[in-house]
Amino acid sequence: MNFIKMTEHNEWEGETWNFWLQLNGNEEAIRKLIKLVKEDGDHTYSFDLESTNEKEIDILVDREDNNSYMALHNKVSGAFNIERLIGEIKDGVSISEDLIYKGQIKNYFKEVKE
Repeated sequence: MNFIKMTEHNEWEGETWNFWLQLNGNEEAIRKLIKLVKEDGDHTYSFDLESTNEKEIDILVDREDNNSYMALHNKVSGAFNIERLIGEIKDGVSISEDLIYKGQIKNYFKEVKE
């Protein structure tokens, strides 16, 4: 399983958080997310499109010494429901500020039971 990194640079909190998004099975949805965030015009988020394997992500998450209310490294796995995210975009609603802000991206991933 591979993941890509979405980084949130939260100026209000003075913190930065990394959300490792499952790439496998979500390639098209992640492309749409990147496009939507770019169109939103907010520079709060950046994406590193180089994929990283799950074992490396697990090491980052497990070894973290978290002194904040949100961990620096957050693993987000499962099926990404980009259509649900798109469905919540309405006038005055910002993807960056309202829908995925402070780790809410996790709300659009559903764990897949094998």
